[in-house]
Amino acid sequence: TRVQTALFRRVSRRLSDEDKAQLDRLIKREFNQRQSAYNTIKRYALRPSRKHISLLVDHLAWLDGFGDFNHALEGVPATKLRSLSTQAMSLDAANLKETLPERRYTLIVALLHQMRVRARDDLAEMFIRRMGAIHKRAREELDQIQARQREQMESLVDTLDGVVNILDDYTDDTELGARVRQYLAPSGDLEPLRESCAEVRAYSGRNYLPLLWRHFKAHRSVLLRLAHALAWSSTTQSESLLQAMEVVFRNESLHREWINVEVDLSFASERWRKLVFRPPEKGATTNRRYLELCVLSAMSRELRSGDLCVAGSDAFADYRDYLLPWHECEKRLPGYSERLGIADSSAGFVAQLREWLSDAA
Repeated sequence: TRVQTALFRRVSRRLSDEDKAQLDRLIKREFNQRQSAYNTIKRYALRPSRKHISLLVDHLAWLDGFGDFNHALEGVPATKLRSLSTQAMSLDAANLKETLPERRYTLIVALLHQMRVRARDDLAEMFIRRMGAIHKRAREELDQIQARQREQMESLVDTLDGVVNILDDYTDDTELGARVRQYLAPSGDLEPLRESCAEVRAYSGRNYLPLLWRHFKAHRSVLLRLAHALAWSSTTQSESLLQAMEVVFRNESLHREWINVEVDLSFASERWRKLVFRPPEKGATTNRRYLELCVLSAMSRELRSGDLCVAGSDAFADYRDYLLPWHECEKRLPGYSERLGIADSSAGFVAQLREWLSDAA
Protein backbone atom coordinates (compact mmCIF):
# COMPACT_ATOMS: atom_id res chain seq x y z
CA THR A 1 0.00 0.00 0.00
CA ARG A 2 0.96 3.65 -0.36
CA VAL A 3 1.24 4.14 3.42
CA GLN A 4 3.49 1.10 3.83
CA THR A 5 5.67 2.16 0.90
CA ALA A 6 6.10 5.59 2.50
CA LEU A 7 7.09 3.88 5.78
CA PHE A 8 9.72 1.77 3.99
CA ARG A 9 11.17 4.88 2.35
CA ARG A 10 11.23 6.82 5.64
CA VAL A 11 13.08 4.05 7.47
CA SER A 12 15.49 3.52 4.59
CA ARG A 13 16.36 7.24 4.37
CA ARG A 14 17.35 7.23 8.04
CA LEU A 15 19.92 4.49 7.46
CA SER A 16 23.46 5.35 6.43
CA ASP A 17 25.21 3.61 3.55
CA GLU A 18 27.30 1.75 6.14
CA ASP A 19 24.12 0.60 7.90
CA LYS A 20 22.67 -0.70 4.64
CA ALA A 21 25.88 -2.52 3.73
CA GLN A 22 25.87 -4.21 7.16
CA LEU A 23 22.22 -5.26 6.75
CA ASP A 24 22.96 -6.67 3.29
CA ARG A 25 25.79 -8.76 4.77
CA LEU A 26 23.33 -10.42 7.12
CA ILE A 27 21.57 -12.24 4.28
CA LYS A 28 24.81 -13.44 2.67
CA ARG A 29 26.16 -16.81 3.73
CA GLU A 30 29.88 -16.85 4.39
CA PHE A 31 31.94 -19.65 2.88
CA ASN A 32 32.62 -21.28 6.27
CA GLN A 33 29.02 -20.99 7.54
CA ARG A 34 26.09 -23.36 7.08
CA GLN A 35 23.53 -20.55 7.12
CA SER A 36 23.38 -16.76 6.96
CA ALA A 37 23.51 -14.53 10.02
CA TYR A 38 19.91 -13.58 9.23
CA ASN A 39 18.74 -17.06 10.26
CA THR A 40 20.70 -16.77 13.51
CA ILE A 41 18.81 -13.56 14.32
CA LYS A 42 15.56 -15.54 14.31
CA ARG A 43 16.70 -17.97 16.99
CA TYR A 44 14.17 -18.56 19.77
CA ALA A 45 14.92 -18.88 23.47
CA LEU A 46 14.87 -22.33 25.04
CA ARG A 47 13.99 -23.53 28.54
CA PRO A 48 15.74 -21.66 31.39
CA SER A 49 18.66 -24.01 32.05
CA ARG A 50 22.09 -22.63 32.93
CA LYS A 51 23.39 -23.47 29.46
CA HIS A 52 20.48 -21.84 27.66
CA ILE A 53 20.59 -18.69 29.80
CA SER A 54 24.26 -18.31 28.94
CA LEU A 55 23.54 -18.90 25.25
CA LEU A 56 20.80 -16.27 25.25
CA VAL A 57 23.07 -13.72 26.96
CA ASP A 58 25.60 -14.37 24.17
CA HIS A 59 22.85 -14.08 21.56
CA LEU A 60 21.68 -10.72 22.95
CA ALA A 61 25.25 -9.40 22.95
CA TRP A 62 25.57 -10.55 19.31
CA LEU A 63 22.31 -8.81 18.36
CA ASP A 64 23.38 -5.61 20.13
CA GLY A 65 26.67 -5.75 18.22
CA PHE A 66 24.90 -4.70 15.01
CA GLY A 67 24.36 -1.23 16.40
CA ASP A 68 21.41 0.91 17.39
CA PHE A 69 18.72 1.30 14.73
CA ASN A 70 16.14 2.92 17.02
CA HIS A 71 16.57 6.23 15.20
CA ALA A 72 15.43 4.57 11.96
CA LEU A 73 12.30 3.17 13.63
CA GLU A 74 11.37 6.32 15.53
CA GLY A 75 7.66 7.02 15.25
CA VAL A 76 6.75 3.53 14.04
CA PRO A 77 3.94 2.15 16.27
CA ALA A 78 4.74 -0.95 18.31
CA THR A 79 1.92 -2.89 16.64
CA LYS A 80 3.36 -2.08 13.22
CA LEU A 81 6.83 -3.15 14.34
CA ARG A 82 5.45 -6.51 15.47
CA SER A 83 3.65 -6.91 12.14
CA LEU A 84 6.83 -6.14 10.17
CA SER A 85 8.83 -8.49 12.37
CA THR A 86 6.31 -11.29 11.73
CA GLN A 87 6.66 -10.72 8.00
CA ALA A 88 10.45 -10.88 8.30
CA MET A 89 10.24 -14.11 10.33
CA SER A 90 8.31 -15.77 7.51
CA LEU A 91 11.01 -14.95 4.94
CA ASP A 92 14.40 -16.54 4.54
CA ALA A 93 17.57 -14.88 3.24
CA ALA A 94 16.86 -15.91 -0.36
CA ASN A 95 13.40 -14.29 -0.25
CA LEU A 96 14.84 -11.06 1.12
CA LYS A 97 17.45 -10.82 -1.59
CA GLU A 98 14.62 -10.64 -4.13
CA THR A 99 12.81 -7.92 -2.16
CA LEU A 100 13.08 -4.21 -2.95
CA PRO A 101 15.91 -2.66 -0.87
CA GLU A 102 13.70 -0.22 1.05
CA ARG A 103 11.36 -2.99 2.15
CA ARG A 104 14.25 -5.36 2.85
CA TYR A 105 16.06 -2.91 5.13
CA THR A 106 12.86 -2.05 7.02
CA LEU A 107 12.00 -5.72 7.59
CA ILE A 108 15.50 -6.61 8.80
CA VAL A 109 15.70 -3.59 11.14
CA ALA A 110 12.22 -4.36 12.53
CA LEU A 111 13.22 -7.99 13.07
CA LEU A 112 16.46 -7.00 14.81
CA HIS A 113 14.51 -4.67 17.10
CA GLN A 114 11.87 -7.27 17.98
CA MET A 115 14.38 -10.07 18.57
CA ARG A 116 16.36 -7.84 20.91
CA VAL A 117 13.14 -7.05 22.76
CA ARG A 118 12.25 -10.73 22.84
CA ALA A 119 15.70 -11.74 24.08
CA ARG A 120 15.42 -9.25 26.96
CA ASP A 121 11.90 -10.46 27.76
CA ASP A 122 13.10 -14.07 27.76
CA LEU A 123 16.13 -13.31 29.94
CA ALA A 124 13.99 -11.44 32.48
CA GLU A 125 11.49 -14.32 32.51
CA MET A 126 14.31 -16.86 32.90
CA PHE A 127 15.71 -14.81 35.78
CA ILE A 128 12.37 -14.82 37.61
CA ARG A 129 11.81 -18.54 37.01
CA ARG A 130 15.33 -19.53 38.03
CA MET A 131 15.25 -17.51 41.25
CA GLY A 132 11.78 -18.93 41.94
CA ALA A 133 13.09 -22.46 41.49
CA ILE A 134 15.98 -21.78 43.89
CA HIS A 135 13.59 -20.53 46.58
CA LYS A 136 11.27 -23.48 46.00
CA ARG A 137 14.11 -25.99 46.50
CA ALA A 138 15.16 -24.28 49.72
CA ARG A 139 11.57 -24.44 51.03
CA GLU A 140 11.39 -28.14 50.11
CA GLU A 141 14.66 -28.78 51.93
CA LEU A 142 13.28 -27.06 55.02
CA ASP A 143 10.19 -29.28 54.85
CA GLN A 144 12.44 -32.36 54.70
CA ILE A 145 14.53 -31.16 57.64
CA GLN A 146 11.43 -30.47 59.70
CA ALA A 147 10.04 -33.92 58.83
CA ARG A 148 13.26 -35.51 60.10
CA GLN A 149 13.18 -33.34 63.20
CA ARG A 150 9.72 -34.46 64.24
CA GLU A 151 11.31 -37.61 65.70
CA GLN A 152 13.90 -35.44 67.44
CA MET A 153 11.16 -33.20 68.85
CA GLU A 154 9.28 -36.25 70.11
CA SER A 155 12.46 -37.33 71.90
CA LEU A 156 12.79 -33.90 73.53
CA VAL A 157 9.13 -34.00 74.61
CA ASP A 158 9.75 -37.44 76.16
CA THR A 159 12.75 -35.94 77.96
CA LEU A 160 10.63 -33.09 79.31
CA ASP A 161 7.97 -35.59 80.41
CA GLY A 162 10.65 -37.51 82.30
CA VAL A 163 11.73 -34.31 84.09
CA VAL A 164 8.09 -33.66 85.08
CA ASN A 165 7.85 -37.18 86.55
CA ILE A 166 11.01 -36.61 88.59
CA LEU A 167 9.56 -33.32 89.89
CA ASP A 168 6.45 -35.24 90.93
CA ASP A 169 8.45 -37.96 92.74
CA TYR A 170 10.93 -35.85 94.74
CA THR A 171 10.22 -32.97 97.09
CA ASP A 172 13.72 -32.28 98.38
CA ASP A 173 15.30 -29.67 96.10
CA THR A 174 18.86 -30.96 96.53
CA GLU A 175 17.96 -34.54 95.70
CA LEU A 176 15.61 -33.33 92.94
CA GLY A 177 18.42 -31.34 91.27
CA ALA A 178 20.77 -34.34 91.39
CA ARG A 179 18.13 -36.64 89.87
CA VAL A 180 17.32 -34.20 87.07
CA ARG A 181 21.02 -33.75 86.24
CA GLN A 182 21.56 -37.51 86.21
CA TYR A 183 18.50 -37.96 83.97
CA LEU A 184 19.42 -35.23 81.45
CA ALA A 185 23.15 -36.00 81.34
CA PRO A 186 23.87 -39.55 82.52
CA SER A 187 27.45 -39.23 81.23
CA GLY A 188 27.84 -35.74 82.69
CA ASP A 189 27.75 -34.03 79.27
CA LEU A 190 24.82 -31.71 78.46
CA GLU A 191 26.17 -30.78 75.00
CA PRO A 192 24.16 -33.42 73.01
CA LEU A 193 20.94 -32.08 74.55
CA ARG A 194 21.95 -28.48 73.76
CA GLU A 195 22.71 -29.45 70.15
CA SER A 196 19.33 -31.15 69.76
CA CYS A 197 17.56 -28.05 71.09
CA ALA A 198 19.61 -25.76 68.81
CA GLU A 199 18.83 -27.85 65.70
CA VAL A 200 15.10 -27.83 66.42
CA ARG A 201 15.16 -24.09 67.17
CA ALA A 202 17.09 -23.29 63.96
CA TYR A 203 14.43 -24.75 61.68
CA SER A 204 11.33 -24.54 63.85
CA GLY A 205 9.77 -21.69 61.84
CA ARG A 206 9.32 -21.15 58.11
CA ASN A 207 12.65 -19.36 57.62
CA TYR A 208 14.29 -21.22 54.73
CA LEU A 209 16.58 -18.31 53.76
CA PRO A 210 19.75 -19.80 55.37
CA LEU A 211 19.30 -22.85 53.08
CA LEU A 212 19.27 -20.85 49.83
CA TRP A 213 23.01 -20.67 49.23
CA ARG A 214 23.57 -24.37 48.50
CA HIS A 215 20.87 -24.24 45.81
CA PHE A 216 22.07 -20.90 44.42
CA LYS A 217 25.82 -21.39 44.17
CA ALA A 218 25.69 -23.61 41.05
CA HIS A 219 23.69 -20.90 39.24
CA ARG A 220 25.48 -17.88 40.71
CA SER A 221 27.82 -17.03 37.84
CA VAL A 222 25.21 -17.28 35.08
CA LEU A 223 22.58 -15.30 37.05
CA LEU A 224 25.07 -12.53 37.78
CA ARG A 225 26.06 -12.53 34.11
CA LEU A 226 22.38 -12.23 33.19
CA ALA A 227 21.98 -9.34 35.64
CA HIS A 228 24.94 -7.57 34.01
CA ALA A 229 23.46 -8.08 30.52
CA LEU A 230 20.23 -6.19 31.23
CA ALA A 231 19.75 -2.47 31.92
CA TRP A 232 17.65 -2.17 35.08
CA SER A 233 15.72 0.81 36.38
CA SER A 234 13.21 1.47 39.13
CA THR A 235 9.64 2.62 38.56
CA THR A 236 9.47 3.92 42.13
CA GLN A 237 11.22 6.80 43.86
CA SER A 238 13.47 4.41 45.79
CA GLU A 239 16.87 3.61 44.28
CA SER A 240 18.08 1.47 47.21
CA LEU A 241 17.74 -1.86 45.34
CA LEU A 242 19.67 -0.62 42.30
CA GLN A 243 22.37 0.81 44.57
CA ALA A 244 22.61 -2.54 46.39
CA MET A 245 22.89 -4.27 43.01
CA GLU A 246 25.91 -2.08 42.19
CA VAL A 247 27.48 -3.06 45.52
CA VAL A 248 26.99 -6.73 44.57
CA PHE A 249 28.58 -6.16 41.15
CA ARG A 250 31.60 -4.38 42.66
CA ASN A 251 32.28 -7.23 45.10
CA GLU A 252 31.28 -10.31 43.09
CA SER A 253 34.89 -11.30 42.30
CA LEU A 254 35.87 -11.51 45.99
CA HIS A 255 36.24 -14.94 47.57
CA ARG A 256 35.90 -14.07 51.24
CA GLU A 257 32.48 -14.55 52.77
CA TRP A 258 32.39 -11.45 54.99
CA ILE A 259 33.13 -7.96 53.63
CA ASN A 260 32.98 -4.39 54.91
CA VAL A 261 30.56 -2.42 52.74
CA GLU A 262 27.87 0.20 53.30
CA VAL A 263 24.60 -1.01 51.78
CA ASP A 264 20.98 -0.01 52.32
CA LEU A 265 18.67 -3.04 52.59
CA SER A 266 15.51 -1.10 53.43
CA PHE A 267 13.79 -3.03 50.61
CA ALA A 268 14.44 -6.36 52.37
CA SER A 269 12.71 -8.09 55.26
CA GLU A 270 14.08 -8.24 58.80
CA ARG A 271 14.96 -11.92 58.27
CA TRP A 272 17.15 -10.99 55.31
CA ARG A 273 18.87 -8.18 57.22
CA LYS A 274 19.65 -10.51 60.13
CA LEU A 275 21.17 -12.98 57.68
CA VAL A 276 23.25 -10.40 55.78
CA PHE A 277 24.55 -8.26 58.67
CA ARG A 278 26.36 -9.01 61.93
CA PRO A 279 27.69 -6.76 64.73
CA PRO A 280 31.03 -4.96 63.99
CA GLU A 281 32.70 -6.57 67.01
CA LYS A 282 32.54 -9.92 65.18
CA GLY A 283 34.58 -8.63 62.22
CA ALA A 284 33.50 -7.58 58.73
CA THR A 285 29.80 -6.75 58.92
CA THR A 286 28.27 -7.93 55.61
CA ASN A 287 27.90 -11.49 54.36
CA ARG A 288 28.70 -11.28 50.63
CA ARG A 289 26.92 -14.52 49.74
CA TYR A 290 23.63 -13.64 51.39
CA LEU A 291 23.86 -10.05 50.14
CA GLU A 292 23.90 -11.42 46.57
CA LEU A 293 20.96 -13.69 47.31
CA CYS A 294 19.02 -10.93 49.04
CA VAL A 295 19.49 -8.48 46.15
CA LEU A 296 18.77 -10.96 43.35
CA SER A 297 15.69 -12.26 45.19
CA ALA A 298 14.39 -8.70 45.58
CA MET A 299 15.08 -7.98 41.91
CA SER A 300 13.03 -11.03 40.92
CA ARG A 301 10.18 -9.99 43.21
CA GLU A 302 10.11 -6.37 42.06
CA LEU A 303 10.41 -7.38 38.41
CA ARG A 304 7.21 -9.41 38.82
CA SER A 305 5.41 -6.57 40.57
CA GLY A 306 6.48 -3.89 38.08
CA ASP A 307 8.59 -1.91 40.59
CA LEU A 308 11.68 -2.85 38.56
CA CYS A 309 11.85 -2.71 34.77
CA VAL A 310 14.25 -3.64 31.97
CA ALA A 311 15.20 -1.13 29.28
CA GLY A 312 14.56 -2.43 25.77
CA SER A 313 12.06 -5.01 27.01
CA ASP A 314 8.34 -5.23 26.27
CA ALA A 315 6.87 -7.55 28.91
CA PHE A 316 9.06 -5.91 31.60
CA ALA A 317 9.14 -2.36 30.26
CA ASP A 318 8.51 0.74 32.38
CA TYR A 319 4.73 0.90 32.60
CA ARG A 320 4.91 4.71 32.87
CA ASP A 321 5.94 4.87 29.21
CA TYR A 322 2.43 3.70 28.32
CA LEU A 323 0.63 6.33 30.40
CA LEU A 324 -0.91 9.44 28.87
CA PRO A 325 1.32 12.55 29.00
CA TRP A 326 0.32 14.93 31.77
CA HIS A 327 -0.70 17.71 29.35
CA GLU A 328 -3.07 15.23 27.67
CA CYS A 329 -4.55 14.30 31.06
CA GLU A 330 -5.12 17.97 31.85
CA LYS A 331 -7.10 18.40 28.61
CA ARG A 332 -9.31 15.44 29.47
CA LEU A 333 -9.75 16.27 33.16
CA PRO A 334 -12.84 18.54 32.93
CA GLY A 335 -14.90 16.03 30.94
CA TYR A 336 -13.74 13.13 33.14
CA SER A 337 -14.57 15.04 36.34
CA GLU A 338 -17.97 16.03 35.02
CA ARG A 339 -18.89 12.41 34.25
CA LEU A 340 -17.87 11.31 37.75
CA GLY A 341 -19.46 14.30 39.46
CA ILE A 342 -16.26 15.49 41.13
CA ALA A 343 -14.42 18.82 41.12
CA ASP A 344 -11.72 19.27 38.46
CA SER A 345 -9.27 21.15 40.71
CA SER A 346 -7.29 19.97 43.73
CA ALA A 347 -8.74 22.64 46.04
CA GLY A 348 -12.26 21.93 44.86
CA PHE A 349 -11.83 18.19 45.24
CA VAL A 350 -10.47 18.56 48.81
CA ALA A 351 -13.44 20.79 49.75
CA GLN A 352 -15.85 18.30 48.19
CA LEU A 353 -14.21 15.40 50.01
CA ARG A 354 -14.46 17.23 53.36
CA GLU A 355 -18.14 17.86 52.70
CA TRP A 356 -18.73 14.17 51.95
CA LEU A 357 -16.91 13.13 55.13
CA SER A 358 -18.88 15.63 57.21
CA ASP A 359 -22.15 14.33 55.78
CA ALA A 360 -21.09 10.75 56.48
CA ALA A 361 -20.19 11.59 60.09
